[in-house]
Amino acid sequence: MSGGNFSNGGSIVDLDVTDAIRAGKNTLYVYQRDLGCGWAGVIFSATVDIDSPTPLTSTSWGNIKSMYR
Repeated sequence: MSGGNFSNGGSIVDLDVTDAIRAGKNTLYVYQRDLGCGWAGVIFSATVDIDSPTPLTSTSWGNIKSMYR
């Protein structure tokens, strides 16, 4: 994304990063700068929605212990 200047901001809405997500740790970097060397800021918000590929069932410590006896 590029655009905006010292008097006009830029924004991205509905950026889909699904293809970039992998199992394990994922990191999102937000780079912000002001070319006019004046006041600058960033407002960032994200929502992560996931579906479990395998339905999860609740368990108890008793059930877990019985598997290892």
